[in-house]
Amino acid sequence: MATISFIQYLEAEKKQSMQNKSMLPQMDALDSFAFYYKKESFVIAGKQPDMMLFVPHEWSDFYNNYLFSKYQDNIYELIEKKFPNRFNFVEHMSGDTYSFMDTGFIMGGRCIKFQNSLIWIIYPIAINCIGKEVKTFEFLGQFFSFYIDKYKSNLFELFSKYGFDITQQDFILEINPDSLIKRTPALSHLADTLSTLSRNKINFCTKQHPQSGSLHTFITYMADEDSFTEIFKMNLDDNPEKDIFQKFIVSVLDYFQEENTHLISGDFLER
Repeated sequence: MATISFIQYLEAEKKQSMQNKSMLPQMDALDSFAFYYKKESFVIAGKQPDMMLFVPHEWSDFYNNYLFSKYQDNIYELIEKKFPNRFNFVEHMSGDTYSFMDTGFIMGGRCIKFQNSLIWIIYPIAINCIGKEVKTFEFLGQFFSFYIDKYKSNLFELFSKYGFDITQQDFILEINPDSLIKRTPALSHLADTLSTLSRNKINFCTKQHPQSGSLHTFITYMADEDSFTEIFKMNLDDNPEKDIFQKFIVSVLDYFQEENTHLISGDFLER
């Protein structure tokens, strides 16, 4: 139905252009398109005017309203502050979670807003990945963004006890499948994490960036559907999602050299 109305709009614009012999200024193409876009309707010219008319600029109103509503959320400012001129697409997903992307290089990830700061989940560059790698790292990105968004207040209250300040330092999760690491020299620093990897295990390694002071948790895994079926298989004794998120917390506590990592992470998830 929308296609038919758009064709009718184009025909009306064509007829109006052919019939308009007046030298007086008329509604321009952008104004008339914005009128159609908002109302799925269009103006058909009748008698040619014999006086000067000033019509409202529909396109300017439409675009200004779009910009005003867009920048009510400071997510764009926060992303630009960390990665200036990098990501041209930002979308609110749920809660305080957003996705972001550079559509030119097909690279991006997710971020969670907390205390006017962002927790970053970075994906590999998709054009360097095969289909199953893209599917699996997007799945893990959704998984971790959901639980970090859910627990963010308690999570960073716990980390603050070890001196980490989310308002002053970046917290970044970087997801990479094993097959991508093996064929990418730039990821050779993650090769050691693959030695203990198995079909029913996701590895976590947390380090501090030497220059920026940000914390990076590197997540490595086997990128195939059978492996994910095994990892996330439900049973009566364990909750695999809870176990995976606990291992992520243990990785961060290990970096802080906490001795009772399993006890503290287990208590955290029981709150």
